[in-house]
Amino acid sequence: MKKAIQAFTVVAALTSPSFAQSVGEKTGVNAALGIAPKTEDFIKQAAMSDMTEIEAAQSRDSKAMLKRKSSLK
Repeated sequence: MKKAIQAFTVVAALTSPSFAQSVGEKTGVNAALGIAPKTEDFIKQAAMSDMTEIEAAQSRDSKAMLKRKSSLK
């Protein structure tokens, strides 16, 4: 059992950096050629991710407010 846990730990340690890559880093022309993504590409992807997160939070907040208003009636 101890060897199985050690083996799992080694495999997890070796594969975890690949999970840290974004979709843009795993696919596309840059990945095929082995070139690092441009700063502009990274900034654009980060901004889009942030905008999606903000929209999700706003949607969640508006739904919570509607629920709160309906429960006060």
